[in-house]
Amino acid sequence: MIKKIIIFTIILISVNANAQDNRWAMEANLNPFFLGALNSESDNNVKSDGLSGGYDIGISLKYNVSDPIQLEGGVQYSKQNYNGKELSFVEEGSDFSIELSYIKFPLIVNYGWDWDYKKDTRLSIGFGGQLLSLNDSFLKIEDRLQIVTIENGVRTLYIKEEDMIKSVIEDGFFSKQRLGLIGQFGLEKQISDSFSYSIKLRTEYDLSLIDNDNNYNYDLSYFRIGLQFGIQYNFQTKSSSYIEGIL
Repeated sequence: MIKKIIIFTIILISVNANAQDNRWAMEANLNPFFLGALNSESDNNVKSDGLSGGYDIGISLKYNVSDPIQLEGGVQYSKQNYNGKELSFVEEGSDFSIELSYIKFPLIVNYGWDWDYKKDTRLSIGFGGQLLSLNDSFLKIEDRLQIVTIENGVRTLYIKEEDMIKSVIEDGFFSKQRLGLIGQFGLEKQISDSFSYSIKLRTEYDLSLIDNDNNYNYDLSYFRIGLQFGIQYNFQTKSSSYIEGIL
């Protein structure tokens, strides 16, 4: 299903770009990031412990509304891992790790301007939002007494002293769809009439990770900080002294 969504999106991007190629551009991008949780420590249930992070990889479609204003959309595959301590079950805490993958659909408004100190280079700042659709999930909480895992909705409790699985139940722990906010700042450098590369600092904030309709005592909201690298193809050929549109 995910592959079909990505293929359909790429086809739709190509059709739209060819229809009005004087204003469109397409970019392949990669974004490695660090991952943190804003609300977990205030809940006194989960706190960060160790290095957490991941990567996004995807395709963006860009439409130049005017010289300074650009709309940016697309599709991305996101893989991330969060490591922490769960403080509720035992006094010394439990090791807490989450591995998640999402299909993300961002929509961003960029504003850009020429950089006077660097030829054929533009700076830009952008703000927007995105829809995140959960693709795969795994949670593990382990301490001296037990191991709890939730993998794609299946919850398993293992009691160490008894050396047995206590229960296996269906459990909708993670939200299937989420909304998030995006902010970014970076530059685009033209390398030929049709191609340019980009580097930008990108921050994202996701709304609640946990499906609290099931009354879980958690409230995790992730933020990501990373550097996104992109290679862009402009459907309208440009002279080397001017770039129409921004990243």
